[in-house]
Amino acid sequence: AVAASGAQVTFNVSRRARVSCDIIDARYLLRAPTSRELEKEGVTKTVNPTAPGYEIVGNESTGLDYDVTVLSTHDVVIIEECEALCMKAYPQCVLMTFYLTGSDLATGRNCRLAKVFNETRTKGISPSAIFTHESL
Repeated sequence: AVAASGAQVTFNVSRRARVSCDIIDARYLLRAPTSRELEKEGVTKTVNPTAPGYEIVGNESTGLDYDVTVLSTHDVVIIEECEALCMKAYPQCVLMTFYLTGSDLATGRNCRLAKVFNETRTKGISPSAIFTHESL
């Protein structure tokens, strides 16, 4: 069995900005962290207002697959390569699926880009693959 937990934060900015994020724990029991503490302990990125961003669909590691209209499939080494391929194909690419284990049964590849996606249309649980799905 695979166990995972994660957090997702979405920032909406009207202009280019530096944003910082960190998980609040017992260190900050009686106060909020300062901006310096967030930058030092957390993650800080510069974001653009018009750049599309990914949102994880469902669980980060899941056997649940979705019924999609495939744009293309690719062989990649890491998830960031799959994300970059989908971003390059944006706005035609609306969902990328990275196979953490297994591969696409039709092509044998581990990165699937989709041009049509509806979160309510699933194929069920795959007996041979674990995925991460991210939508733009």
